[in-house]
Amino acid sequence: MVLDAELARFIASPVMIIIGTRDKHNRAAIARGAGATVLKGSGMVEVIVSEWQWPDCIANIHATGHIAATFVRPSDYVAYQLKGRGTVRTAAEEDIRLSRRYVVDIVDTLGGLGVEPQLAAPWIVNAEAAVIRLAVEDVYLQTPGPGAGARLRGVA
Repeated sequence: MVLDAELARFIASPVMIIIGTRDKHNRAAIARGAGATVLKGSGMVEVIVSEWQWPDCIANIHATGHIAATFVRPSDYVAYQLKGRGTVRTAAEEDIRLSRRYVVDIVDTLGGLGVEPQLAAPWIVNAEAAVIRLAVEDVYLQTPGPGAGARLRGVA
């Protein structure tokens, strides 16, 4: 599935990123992303997370590969959820640079909405950064309202 340019821009913008995973026994774990990018023409999304902060989530991806990634714009709660299979790799310097830019941008965005920077800092960590590569299989609209949960067609 190839994501369209509008959704790719949304994912790469300062949005809140939540990764949901499950282990072999269907026990859930989550992680908060610290930056994301869409690999052009591939149907792949890469999300940077702190392996130090979210070890259970990383372990679940290694064990099962199942991922649901939700991207939410904090100003209006427009939200999309991407589901698929994933792998994990150690972050390269380019990933760290992307993550640093993301952290500055999302803290500024949240600050503009009244969230003090010192409150947001513990949420958005990239210590021991890892990159989750998600092969997108499904995309859902998750914006609150009557369309929430609708599977999007024509994304590819």
